[in-house]
Amino acid sequence: MFEAVLSRSTNQLAERFGLDPGWVTDNVDRLEAKGCVVRRTSSSDRRVETLALTETGRAMYARLTALMCTPPRDLVALSREDLLQELSGYRRHSLSTLPVALLMEPSMHIPVI
Repeated sequence: MFEAVLSRSTNQLAERFGLDPGWVTDNVDRLEAKGCVVRRTSSSDRRVETLALTETGRAMYARLTALMCTPPRDLVALSREDLLQELSGYRRHSLSTLPVALLMEPSMHIPVI
């Protein structure tokens, strides 16, 4: 899925995510310098460059995805009741933005790294 989003120009990415095009370009430049992405000339329009992940970029994406999908140990250690108590302090934030794993039944296993 990420590859499909990434195979766009920096301007298209900026528009898609509501970001400043200059900010996106600066960050793509940094990722390119680290060997995580490459720019490719579009086959349909030579003026447009699209982005593609390198093997290094795919490995970084996999590590970041695993990290972001793993709840902190302290949070996992909470009972369901304590977790709900903690969440009650965050009513201003939408629960739909929380990982689904946080709202699972206590009997469901959540892996901890």
